[in-house]
Amino acid sequence: MPKITQLPAATSVLDTDLLAGVIDPGGSPDARKIAIAILFGTAPRTGWIADADTWVYASATTILITGNVVAKFPIGTKLQLTQTTVKYFTVIVAEILTGNTILTISGGSYTLVDAVISATYYSYANSPQGWPALIWTDYSAISTITGWSAYTVKKIFYKRVGKTIFVQFDLEGTSNNVVTTFTLPATSKADGMILQFPIYGQDTGTPLCTRLCVLLNGGATIICYPTAAGGNWTASGTKTIHGEFWYEVA
Repeated sequence: MPKITQLPAATSVLDTDLLAGVIDPGGSPDARKIAIAILFGTAPRTGWIADADTWVYASATTILITGNVVAKFPIGTKLQLTQTTVKYFTVIVAEILTGNTILTISGGSYTLVDAVISATYYSYANSPQGWPALIWTDYSAISTITGWSAYTVKKIFYKRVGKTIFVQFDLEGTSNNVVTTFTLPATSKADGMILQFPIYGQDTGTPLCTRLCVLLNGGATIICYPTAAGGNWTASGTKTIHGEFWYEVA
C-alpha cells in the first residue's frame, strides 16, 4: 500500500466521490466511507443550491413556482437556470398570486424565453460559481418614481453584494412635480445614519451646481433636491438627475 503522499492528486471532485474515515475513534472505532456531498454539501463549494420545485415561464421578466415559496427568494437572490444554455438572473421581487409564487427577475444580457426551464438553482452568495461579474439589475420598471410625466431617459440599476447595494440612476424627461423621488429595492439599515450625496441635475434644462439626494435612516426612498439647502423643482420643462451611490441594508 503506497503512502498517501505517493498517490496521484485528484484534479476534480464530484459529489459522488468517496473518502475513507473512522467514526467514534475514542470508543468503538469503525471504518466508513463518506460521500463528498455529505461531508461538504454542494452549496458551500459552488455557492448554488439546487431547487426541487418546478420553475415555469410566465413572461420575459417573471417565473411562476407552484405554492408559497416567497421566503426562499428575498430581493437580490441569484438564480441559475437552463434554457438550452445556462442563464443567470436576479430576483427583483417575489410575491404571491392566486396561491403561487411569482418571481420578477432581471438578467442584464440574459433573456428568459417561453420554453422549458431546467437545472434550477438559487444562491445567496456574493459571487457563486459562474456568476457574471458585471451583472446589474434593472429596477426602473419596478421603482415608484415621482417627478416626471414622460421620460427621455429612465434608468435605475442596482447590484447587491452581501448587505451592500450599489445604485446607478439616470432620469430625464418632462417635469410635472416640485418633488423628485424614487424607491429602492430594499430598506436601508436603521442605524441612525442619513445618507446624503451630490448628483448632477438640471431644472428646466438649466444645469445645477449644488444638487443633493437624501436617503433617510431606515428608508427605501431617495429624495432629490435642486440645491444643497433643499427647495423645490420646477413642475414643468426638462428635469434631469444622474448619479450613483451605495447603502447598507439590514
